[in-house]
Amino acid sequence: MNALTVKNHQNVDAFDRLTLNTEGRLEFEDGTLTAVYPDGAEETEYVVALFPVEGGTVELTDSAVVLEATGDTVVALVPATAYGGGE
Repeated sequence: MNALTVKNHQNVDAFDRLTLNTEGRLEFEDGTLTAVYPDGAEETEYVVALFPVEGGTVELTDSAVVLEATGDTVVALVPATAYGGGE
């Protein structure tokens, strides 16, 4: 039997910093992010960022993880080391 880590982050909003592993299962609904991954998996600090969709495309940093895509905005987790928004 495998042990899993389950992390729930409620009221997730732009610029929030979250530490988790994104290689397992991610669910994002109504501002709640649930991450499920193997216990002991390496975790990374991410910043929640909103990206505008312009002309049907969006540019994301390497290693960004898309949580939600609407017609005009993409919500993504960006590694804090690549975010550039300061501490």
